[in-house]
Amino acid sequence: MKPLIIEEKAHLPKIVLDKSYGMFELSGKCIPKNPDDFFFPIFDWIDEYVKAPNDFTNVNVHIEYMNTASHKCFAIIIAKLDQITESEEHSIKITWHYDSADDDMLEMGEELQECNNIPFEFVPHKFKSRR
Repeated sequence: MKPLIIEEKAHLPKIVLDKSYGMFELSGKCIPKNPDDFFFPIFDWIDEYVKAPNDFTNVNVHIEYMNTASHKCFAIIIAKLDQITESEEHSIKITWHYDSADDDMLEMGEELQECNNIPFEFVPHKFKSRR
């Protein structure tokens, strides 16, 4: 399966989805002008991945800020990844890194955790910049 790598830009996060790497990473600010154009390739890649996932999938999220449209798209991503938990042979974990001064990002992660069966680990940090 070919990796999907999107480099970080001013208002777009870095995305690394690489099955052979064993860890998915999403980092930066997520404020796309057209969320559908940005997220559809990610949705498609994840749809293919869940058909034959690794035994263990580790997802690291280091998002400093996301708008409402991006939050909805993250909910879709996590719902797609949640399909992995339907098999006892496969497991998944999401590590949600958030700015310790940003309760909104912590709450977003907690809301996403409540809607699925994926275990989350919440890790507070002090990010260099905010919004």
